[in-house]
Amino acid sequence: MKQLVERKGKDLPIKLRVTPGLFDHSGTWAAGIRQAIEQGYIAMDASLLSDGTVYLSTFVEEGYMGDEDGFGVEPDDYLVGTVAPDGTFITPLHIS
Repeated sequence: MKQLVERKGKDLPIKLRVTPGLFDHSGTWAAGIRQAIEQGYIAMDASLLSDGTVYLSTFVEEGYMGDEDGFGVEPDDYLVGTVAPDGTFITPLHIS
């Protein structure tokens, strides 16, 4: 947490160890999640919010490409969550 305070509003890249149940709320097995499980960790950006909580986010899968006119384009998938100052999840990791 101290490193986030010292960064003054800038994201801090972290590695979050994969534990049982970490991705239970993600609702998908995006490529980035499968890779994290294989590696044993997931690289995320941590941002300290004004209320002292930490917002975590990382890109996990590119959206589907549409046709030549742009129809059917899907947004990219990001895994996000919020952690309390004591390290417990307020909002579990989920796809946004």
